[in-house]
Amino acid sequence: MSLVAEQKIDEIGYALSNRWLSEDEFYEAIDQGAVTVYRCQQCGRLHVDQGGGQFSSYIKEVN
Repeated sequence: MSLVAEQKIDEIGYALSNRWLSEDEFYEAIDQGAVTVYRCQQCGRLHVDQGGGQFSSYIKEVN
């Protein structure tokens, strides 16, 4: 799964509204701002790839 910044989505939306993007250009634009995220099937934690073998882990807080 990938996480894409809202700003990157806005940039792509602007590009789509002002010109035609090929399929390759669209996916290239998404990939440029994407961060890989892994979800643990057992505990539900999200592990965000920080690069260089480093990960930040998050779990939903329980009220």
